[in-house]
Amino acid sequence: MKSKLLSLLGAALLPLMLPSCSLLGIPTMNDLKRVEQSSFQRGQQAGRATEVRRAYHQAQLEKERPEPPVPTRYYEVDVPAHTASDGVKIEAHKLTLAVVR
Repeated sequence: MKSKLLSLLGAALLPLMLPSCSLLGIPTMNDLKRVEQSSFQRGQQAGRATEVRRAYHQAQLEKERPEPPVPTRYYEVDVPAHTASDGVKIEAHKLTLAVVR
């Protein structure tokens, strides 16, 4: 009976003598805050890594994607016979103009 009383008394006093309940496997508020903060930091790091990975793959896709050709239209213009300012006579001919949009 006496040993049972001592074991109960020892079990009741043991948590009071320990600096932290976490030694007994009971999480304290500090333990919970530490776990929450480390989880938050891991989430932030994972988010940064995901964003860097997404930006990298987007840049690679833009490099691989060929630029579309610039639309060009060709027009033929009739140039009548005329005399240039230096006196050279020019016959009538067609001139092809390329218009780039």
